[in-house]
Amino acid sequence: FLSPEAVTRTHRAAHQTIGALVARGQADGSFRTDLPVGWLVTASIALIPACSDQVRAGQISPDDAVRILTTSVRDLFTGTQPHRAEH
Repeated sequence: FLSPEAVTRTHRAAHQTIGALVARGQADGSFRTDLPVGWLVTASIALIPACSDQVRAGQISPDDAVRILTTSVRDLFTGTQPHRAEH
């Protein structure tokens, strides 16, 4: 097990690394700019244990977990257009 200090260092490093990636993606137009970098990083990291919890609860199959997580993070970073109602 990691010590609390090691966990904090690991989380800080992950936030910094992912934050730099998101900032670059926002700067070059690859990622959405309507949400702050910090929020995108925090939300994307939070999806990992959420997905794991869903697998353990039997709500998501282990075979589908990577696809679901990848799609969720991609859509979080890139944004989606709301569907217009057809008239």
